Amino acid sequence: MLVYLPKQRFEADLPTRVAALVGAAYGSDTDNVESFVGESSLARITFTVRRANGTPDLDVLSTQIDALTTDWFDRVFDAAVTELGTAAAVELAARFRHRVPESFRNDVEPDAAVRELAELSQLLQGDQPTRAELVHHSASDEWRMRVYHRGDPIALSQMMPLLTYLGVTVLDEHPH
Repeated sequence: MLVYLPKQRFEADLPTRVAALVGAAYGSDTDNVESFVGESSLARITFTVRRANGTPDLDVLSTQIDALTTDWFDRVFDAAVTELGTAAAVELAARFRHRVPESFRNDVEPDAAVRELAELSQLLQGDQPTRAELVHHSASDEWRMRVYHRGDPIALSQMMPLLTYLGVTVLDEHPH
C-alpha cells in the first residue's frame, strides 16, 4: 500500500498510525512499514496489508487518513472558521497555535478546543483573572467543571472547601 501526504504533515509515529488505520479497515495486520521524506513536497508511507474479505470504502478510508494526518491545530482552525468566522479563527490561531500544550492537544478534540480557546481568549482580554463553567457530557452523563485562570496556577486544594460546600465531589484534575 502506498500513502502520499504533504511533507509538512509528516511526524515520526505517523507511518505506524496510518498502517494501523488501513490494516483495521481491511481487517488485517500490516507488515514492512517504511517511510520516505525527500526533496519532494510529498512524504511517502509504504506497507503491506493482506486483504481479507472485501474491500473497504476507499473514499471513507481516504477521509480517515486525511483526518489522521492533519495537524491538530489545523483541525481546530477549520472548526473555528465554521463556528466563529474567518477573522476570529485567524486571531485565535495567532494567539494560541504555538502555545497549546501537548496534554491539551491529546485530551481535547478540535471542535471542543475552539470553545475552550475562545474562553481563554476572553479571559486574557478581560479584567477578571478567573472564569468557570459547568459542562455536561451526555455520553458519560457526567458534569465537569472547567476553571480558566490567568496568572499563577490555582491549587485544587484551594478550591476544595468551596466545591465541597456546594456538594461537589472532585474525582480528578487535568491542568493544562
